[in-house]
Amino acid sequence: MERLAPTETVFTAGSGTSEHFFGFGEKFDSVDQTGNMVHMLTFDNPGPKGDSSYKPVPFFMSSLGYGFHLGTTAVSTFDMRNSEPDRYTITNLDATSCAT
Repeated sequence: MERLAPTETVFTAGSGTSEHFFGFGEKFDSVDQTGNMVHMLTFDNPGPKGDSSYKPVPFFMSSLGYGFHLGTTAVSTFDMRNSEPDRYTITNLDATSCAT
């Protein structure tokens, strides 16, 4: 029997409407990333940057006093209550990474 290896890791946590999220390295759209879909992918695109960054950091600080670091260089997405109003979801396309 062949064993399949996971291809991604997903982490979801509840989040109230008063919580805000800051970090993710160099961003050109906003300091507060609450309500945004934050993409972690390194590249330098000329022109308006929007969510793009060439100095991303898979780390955020919550206004509730805790931080979250995803130990990876793989492509990942931080859905900071963009899709669901009561939670954030982190999707990492490298199943071997770890959160601290």
